[in-house]
Amino acid sequence: MGVLFDLGVSSPQLDRAERGFSYWSDAPLDMRMDARQDLTAAEVVNTYTEAELVAVISELGEERFARRIAGEILRRRPL
Repeated sequence: MGVLFDLGVSSPQLDRAERGFSYWSDAPLDMRMDARQDLTAAEVVNTYTEAELVAVISELGEERFARRIAGEILRRRPL
């Protein structure tokens, strides 16, 4: 028996540390699916207000603990 996950990222995104998706490398937190976009994950976690983080995490991530996660992000800044 096995489980298949579609994480929405590809091997090249995970393998190239500079893309900011890697779990294995220490690299800037980028995570842009389209590198032509300006907004990075680092900017989101370091500049968004708590309310903005809660909205992103709960609406886009469908995470029920969004407020707790946002609070922890704020506590650990800068990330």
